[in-house]
Amino acid sequence: HTTLRLHDLRSAAVTAMREMQWPQTTDSNPSNLKIKVRQDVLKTLRLATLALCRAHEPSTIRGLQIWANSTFGALISDDALLLQTGSGLYGSLGWMNGAVLQSQGHYERAATYFSKLLQSEDSLTALGADGVQFVIARTIESYVAVADWEALEIWLQELQTLRAQHAGKSYAGALTTAGHDMNSIHAFACFDAGDFPGAWAHLDLTPQSSGDLTPDPHLALQRSEQMLLQALLHLQGDATENSVKEMEKAKSILEESLVVSGFDGITHAAPLLMHLHCIKAFEVNCSTANIRERDSSSHLTMFKSLEQLDCLPLDAFHQDCGIWLKLMRIYKAIMPHFKVSTQLQWHMIRLARKQQNFRLCHRLLNRLCNAVNLDSNSGTGYVSGEEFSPFHYEFMLLQYAEGNSQEAIIGLWNLVQGFITSSKWP
Repeated sequence: HTTLRLHDLRSAAVTAMREMQWPQTTDSNPSNLKIKVRQDVLKTLRLATLALCRAHEPSTIRGLQIWANSTFGALISDDALLLQTGSGLYGSLGWMNGAVLQSQGHYERAATYFSKLLQSEDSLTALGADGVQFVIARTIESYVAVADWEALEIWLQELQTLRAQHAGKSYAGALTTAGHDMNSIHAFACFDAGDFPGAWAHLDLTPQSSGDLTPDPHLALQRSEQMLLQALLHLQGDATENSVKEMEKAKSILEESLVVSGFDGITHAAPLLMHLHCIKAFEVNCSTANIRERDSSSHLTMFKSLEQLDCLPLDAFHQDCGIWLKLMRIYKAIMPHFKVSTQLQWHMIRLARKQQNFRLCHRLLNRLCNAVNLDSNSGTGYVSGEEFSPFHYEFMLLQYAEGNSQEAIIGLWNLVQGFITSSKWP
């Protein structure tokens, strides 16, 4: 089977496709043979799709879907399902459409799409237990990527309801989050909400192996992020010494993986490099905590390198809003009042809007509005040029992106109307 490694995702996808061969089996029952081959083909397709998704290759995923349909269409599409749904691909390969959205950074749309797949009994039957688990994993990833903890909690409740509704079905046992470290996810949710005791409570339930070294870059990144979260929690409790120890663990876990791993381009290494930047920011904060009383000029000097973030081109090529949100979490925790933290939030608002993660965009805008005591609803009203602020303009752009063109145009007209009708014009 293909091993998914962060540093060689494209090769993993190619290898997975090459391994799509008829298995050697002594079973003479044609029906059993067909089921075995179908399971192997779908498993390999899921591995290849996941590799391409992490490599942000939506066009290649679409091409893989078309190729798989033409090559294995008769094998993976059930005739009865084809008659009921009008499309054998909706249940069998329709999940690849969600992977396309996820690879493009459209996490909210991807989560909605995957959720709809689980609502259809025909789709659940076609997916099978393994396919259902794959869809559940991608749904969790999508919600976590945009830190939409409220929507994730609602979806988890819906998943429990679905499991009860389909009790006794072959795929019912797969309608669960078993196999996913949900305690770690809930810990991040509590931390973002300011519930530090709740975050500690969930971290205490995570496996003891979460602090062990591992050569797997993807797993190492998850473990390092958890260690850094523990360091942040220690810092909130003024336990600086323990915080530094946890930070060193986070650093060693990531460095161990980096030593044995190679990377095919900066895109594949971006999540790990961004996390290294988070660790660097935390190191600077811990260092300045020791010298802040003695030398305030050194405190500003050590943060100077971090303030270069404003020069980074977030929109020069594909950007994953998930990794930028992780950086924003660190900056918000260690230096919430620095200019770079506000600049990062503005960057994230624009990136979220362009990637159609509108709920994330609304949350970030409301957070900034609350920070300056501005009514979050004022951005949607009619304002004059004198009352205009960047918040109003961003709200108008968000309205337009969401399809509310009329409201956005009216808002823009109220902005420029005074200048156009002014007698000061020549």
